Amino acid sequence: MIAGAKHISPSAVGLVYTANVLPSFLVKLTGPYWFHLVPYQTRIHAAALLMAASFLLVSVGQVLDNNLALQLFGIVLGSLQSGFGCDAGCTDV
Repeated sequence: MIAGAKHISPSAVGLVYTANVLPSFLVKLTGPYWFHLVPYQTRIHAAALLMAASFLLVSVGQVLDNNLALQLFGIVLGSLQSGFGCDAGCTDV
């Protein structure tokens, strides 16, 4: 998403970058306190759904008159997927 930030919103590249980094950072920061409570398979399924929803919302936001709010929400979902997926704390495989 960061690579396409200028295509998503040429005037708000910093906003796109923040929407892409902050949610993942918060999940990774708090993950050690709750990752063990969510089974591995559930995390992977949630990560897959979040990524699919992310791609769908960003693309639909492009089609619907460049709806920036919808695109940013899609970027936030992709960032959550990055943090919630198997980036950290996947030791219970």
